[in-house]
Amino acid sequence: MRIGKWFIGAGLAIGFGISVGANAATITYDGSTISLTGTGIGAVLTVITLQAQGNNTTEAGSVSWDGSSDVKTGDAGTGASQTLTRTISELSAASIDQTNIALVLQVNQINGGSSPIDINQPFTLYVYNNAGAVIDSASFTPGTPNASTSALTGTGVGTSGYLFNVTGLLATDFTTTTNRIGLTVNPVIDNANDGPETFFLANGDGGIIHHVVTPVPVPNALFGGLGLLGLLAVRRMRTTA
Repeated sequence: MRIGKWFIGAGLAIGFGISVGANAATITYDGSTISLTGTGIGAVLTVITLQAQGNNTTEAGSVSWDGSSDVKTGDAGTGASQTLTRTISELSAASIDQTNIALVLQVNQINGGSSPIDINQPFTLYVYNNAGAVIDSASFTPGTPNASTSALTGTGVGTSGYLFNVTGLLATDFTTTTNRIGLTVNPVIDNANDGPETFFLANGDGGIIHHVVTPVPVPNALFGGLGLLGLLAVRRMRTTA
């Protein structure tokens, strides 16, 4: 299972001053949840962190690239690693490309996660070139054929998450390492009573978050020991032949 793309209306895109690319990529959700550990802010490719202000119960915000720096709006967090566009170079290092890119939403609500949030508005992932122009996008639209997103619960950032597949981005989006990915969520999250909620990018092949594993070097002494055992086995075979 792979994560889908959320569709944002043209009026909303115009409201943010964004020119949407012609490619019809999508974000989809089939109801998948995943158990996670060690995925807190700073440990993964977090794109946006949202937290309602004051007594507000709606969270909205965006992060985009203007050619020189990130532009953050609304309830997007401003702390280190909380909200930022992500370069293709970063995604490539995590083995993420157009064939497996996914978004993971982590929900952080009070009452042990029993207070659900509602995502009843579209949201959109944008791909920017280094000059700040939108070159591609993928969007999610709540409702059929997607699974319900009207009662998403969660107990914190870094634990369980909701997996959304991103399908149809262009292969050329991932050939230039300085291209960047941002996210617009406005307005989308209702009934927020704590927070923060986070979206991060991941490799979603098979509905599994794949982490880059560094091979553990095998000591030379072990190789030497294995080689010696092999020679002894050959000598024994010759002796008994």
